[in-house]
This record gives sequence, structure tokens and C-alpha cells, in this order.
Amino acid sequence: MGDRHCIDAAHVCALLSIPELMLCCAMRMSTNSVGGWNVVHNLCTDWVAKVASHIHSSSRPMQHSTGCCCCTCYRQPHRRAWDRWLMMGAIGMTTGLVAYTLYLVIGVLAEFKYGVTRWLLLHTNLGVAWLFNTVVSLLLVAGSSTLVVGLAPAAVSSGVPDVMAYLNGVLLPKVFNIFTVCVKFASCALAVASGLPIGPEGPMIHIGAAVGAALSQGHSTTLGLTSNIFRRFRNPRDKRDFVTAGVAVGVATAFNAPIGGLLFAFEEVASFWKHSLGWQIFFACMCATLTLNLSRSAGKAIIHSGSFGWFNQVSLPERLAGNIWF
Repeated sequence: MGDRHCIDAAHVCALLSIPELMLCCAMRMSTNSVGGWNVVHNLCTDWVAKVASHIHSSSRPMQHSTGCCCCTCYRQPHRRAWDRWLMMGAIGMTTGLVAYTLYLVIGVLAEFKYGVTRWLLLHTNLGVAWLFNTVVSLLLVAGSSTLVVGLAPAAVSSGVPDVMAYLNGVLLPKVFNIFTVCVKFASCALAVASGLPIGPEGPMIHIGAAVGAALSQGHSTTLGLTSNIFRRFRNPRDKRDFVTAGVAVGVATAFNAPIGGLLFAFEEVASFWKHSLGWQIFFACMCATLTLNLSRSAGKAIIHSGSFGWFNQVSLPERLAGNIWF
């Protein structure tokens, strides 16, 4: 009798989750009588019935109606991967365009400041050129600080600690709010163009994570917009994966290094990882760097400072800005 109960319990526990398995083991250790084994046997029998019912309901034939057929096909594992790859590519391309716009604004502001300073050095004296450069730099820093302190205090830091806290289960208010991201974009452009010893790496990580969260969820409380295209991603697990991809994409666009973005997300910020997620994030990083370099090349061709497709050429605003990421 005892052997038969042990065999039944072993077969059932193979189908149970960890809590039920621990419960069965604890009851086996604490019960030595025949009545105790009957309790374990009854518990296992109930779970066998539930598992058999679930398997039977999952293996029912497909309905003939068109709507049910499409839903059933969509739920199949091999039909649920393409939209994740599509979303990863969209996150990469969107972040690449945002990064190009940010670098372009920084380059224009730096070109104005250093261009006028150079003209003053050639046509006036050193004191006037120094005064102009100092005043413009202070104005840029003041504008950057005013935007953050007065409009969006959630954008005060680089954004990396906030994103890491979110991926570890801490829900910070307005960390991915679109208004916070816009203020982060503007303040970063002003601060970097002012000449402070800072760069856009941290803000780009935050912006990339916000892009990943916004596109995957398809919902904005601030704008009052809702899209049902990818509504199956509206769960904490998928949102966490796409935010992790956004972090990697932000690093890839900041340093023009897709493998570096993948390794940074894997080693520093990711709270969960699997093999397929790594390939999807690498694909997103490749899309981001390709979009960024194509945008740079197209911009140079438009202003006639280079040829489209020559990624190694540096335009005049980039040389004047002196930014090492170009």
C-alpha cells in the first residue's frame, strides 16, 4: 500500500509546481501513519484530475469559426514570436531617430557658440570672446536646470538608477512619463552643448527605456492615447523585457556599439534573461545603430557636407561640438 502511494505521489508531483511539491514532501515527512498517507493520496488524486482536465481542454479541436481560428493560431508558440521581433526593431529604429535628433540639436547649439566665439577672436579681442563664451554657456546651463527643477523633477538624474530600480521591482512615479522624457531630452541637449564635462549616455539610456515602455504598452495617460495593436504585451513581464531592450538600445546609440549595448544590459541592469531575449535585444541594437548612421549619412548628404553611405565622415557641427560619440 505504501509503495503504491509513493509511486502515485511521485507521478503527480512531477506535474505540480514547486509550492505543491514542497507541500507533498512536508506532509510525507510529517506523516507516518496510514491515515496521513491517505491525505497525501487524496491531495495528489485531486491534482491529477485538475491536470488531466487542463490537458483535455487544451487539446480540444480547433473551432470552425473564423474568429476562434485566428485567436487559436495567434496563441500558438510559433505564431507569437514575430511580433516581439517587430517590436524590438521598432524600439531600435525609434531610439535611433531620437538619438540623431538629440545629437543634431547639440551640434547646432555648439556650432553657434563656438562659431561666434571664433569670429570674436578674429575681429575683436580675447576678453570679448571669453565673455561671450562664458555667458552663453551659463545661459545654457541655467536653461537646462530650470527645465528640470521647474517642470519635471523626475528627470533630475541621468536616469540610469531610475531604470535599474524599475527593473528590480521599484515603481517610481512618472519615470517613463512622456513629459519627463521630453524635458530630459531638452535639458540634456542644453547641458552638453554648454560645455560641461558630461555626455548624453545616461539620458539616452533613460530615453531608450522610455521608448521601449511606450511602444510596447501602446498607452499614454498623459496624452490620453491608447492603441490595441500590441495589447498582449501589456503585462509586467513583457514590459520589463522591452524596457531592458530600450536600455541596451540607448547604450548602443550613445557609443555606436550594438554589442556593447547588449553586454551592458546583460551585465548591469537586466533582472531576468533568457537566450531568445538576448538575440532579440541584439537585433534591436543593430536596428538602432543602423538607423542612427543612416540618418547621419542622409543629413550630411542633404547639407552637402558628405556623401550618403560614407559613415566615417564628420560634418562641421560635429567637429565644432567636439563630441567623441560622432
